[in-house]
Amino acid sequence: MSMTVHYIDADWKLHKRIIGFVHVEGSHTGERIGSELVKRLYDWNLDRKIFSFVLDNSSVNDKVISDLLEILLPMKVLLLNGDLFHIRCAAHILNLIVQDGLKVILAVLENVRESVKYVRSSSARKERFRLIAQQVNAPNLSLKTDTPTRWNSTFTMLQTAQKFRYAFARLKERDPSYTFCPSDDEWKHIAIVTDCLKVFYDVTKRVSGTKYPTASLYFNDYCNIYILLREWELSNNVFVAKMAKPMLEKFEKYWGIASKLLAFATILDPRYKLKSIQYYYGLLYGEFEAELKVDDIKRNFRELFDEYASQVTQSSAAASISTNFEVEPSSTERSMSLYATRIGLSRFIHESNSSQHKRSELEVYLEDPCHPETEDDTFDIIGWWKLNGPKYPIISKMARDILSVPVSTVASESAFSTAGLVVDKNRCSLLPETIEALMCTQDWLRADIPVESSMGPEATFSIDISSPTTDEQGPSEDALRDRLFKASADMSTRLVQGRPGESADASLDRLYED
Repeated sequence: MSMTVHYIDADWKLHKRIIGFVHVEGSHTGERIGSELVKRLYDWNLDRKIFSFVLDNSSVNDKVISDLLEILLPMKVLLLNGDLFHIRCAAHILNLIVQDGLKVILAVLENVRESVKYVRSSSARKERFRLIAQQVNAPNLSLKTDTPTRWNSTFTMLQTAQKFRYAFARLKERDPSYTFCPSDDEWKHIAIVTDCLKVFYDVTKRVSGTKYPTASLYFNDYCNIYILLREWELSNNVFVAKMAKPMLEKFEKYWGIASKLLAFATILDPRYKLKSIQYYYGLLYGEFEAELKVDDIKRNFRELFDEYASQVTQSSAAASISTNFEVEPSSTERSMSLYATRIGLSRFIHESNSSQHKRSELEVYLEDPCHPETEDDTFDIIGWWKLNGPKYPIISKMARDILSVPVSTVASESAFSTAGLVVDKNRCSLLPETIEALMCTQDWLRADIPVESSMGPEATFSIDISSPTTDEQGPSEDALRDRLFKASADMSTRLVQGRPGESADASLDRLYED
């Protein structure tokens, strides 16, 4: 199981760090995975600094979230009573939607899949097909195989195979043992499916990034997909309508679950604010229903804003009280009552002033003109908030937390690809703790952590997991880095004997060589 934290630091830089690469013994039940997660949260002192968890759509993960909420809700550290805590991986949702649509052309897919396998099964067949492709002026490309559970690989396979349509037809004429060639009608269906899936493919690539915020990008894409699926369901092309129907049903299953956080993220995008929500809801719903839904989003966003504002109020009031009333109260009941009354008055005045300020800040942000869009789509949303944060101090705190949330678990899943370089047939006996130390250290070194970078005491974290806010000061980034290096050094020293005093870097290098 891989655990990756995402956060925006005090310098407004987006970070991603692997903090756990855990061997979960036995069956991967919700209880067992949840137990490992809780242990890691305590190890890293993150249990009171979590904003959200991003997981795939496995039913086991519902149990994991349920167990975590039982622990975290009583601590009152989750915003909106935990409504934003569980984020479902967008890439997995898109995968489920597309897989339902591909069931309509299973027979066609199987013909293309077998055709590609047939050509790639021997060097002689590859060479024969290459010569045929040259004769029909097909491009100089390699055929792609797919992994059936990964629809994006299926899309790539279909997209490439289309370019060899006439080469496959001529291969059928010359090779009697080749019996998988799609018919003309099937090729037409493949072209339609490829055009439709191109939309999902582009969106999946965009929301799978790890070096830029993705939450603010997804709402517009998500709405566009919803509109397209509705149009396809009503298409005059029977094949398109048949494919779109199960896809739309699956989409609507997850639409309500995912839309709240996505709407908040697009409000925090200064190019759109409420405009994007008003526009798309107007297209998706009738005027009256759209207005109700927009009002509901605005109310929820204000509630979230009020929770952030109350945190600022409480910390400021405490500082004011400690400054103005640093006197020892009398031991008599009368003086204690007087002292408490004066504190209450100070808090009341401070909260009243803060209440007026916070209302004006939210209203000013929403009423200010939207930032103009750029044609090349190079807008730096984090840079904008770094520059404009002093103007909107409370909303900028919201932006730091929400914009750091990834909408996919790609960061954690990619760790398993790297793991193949660490654990292979020559290094399959490494202890789980050693593997974890190597994985974490490699990830942190590659991130090229600047010495002056700081999480800041108010940083909150989103964690994405693949298998499966408070002001309290957490460990500094340097301390966390030192902990990883120490773990790596300790383990490499235990495993590599006869090299006392060797540096951690040298030990790790030799571990890889061994």
